[in-house]
Amino acid sequence: MYLLGIIAILSIIIGGIRTMTTKPLPPNAFENQELYMKDLGSGVSMKQVLRNAENGKYLYRNE
Repeated sequence: MYLLGIIAILSIIIGGIRTMTTKPLPPNAFENQELYMKDLGSGVSMKQVLRNAENGKYLYRNE
């Protein structure tokens, strides 16, 4: 019984550390809605979509 409590406490601590160290996305991370919707429609996983947003894929570029 005590082992289960220790595991629960450790998982809560690890989850809290992950939450505190995760960099938030900027407010304009999904500016290019067309590209974002195209990726969602083509079956890209949500994990990959968030990774793309962090890397700036959905920002408008001045070219």
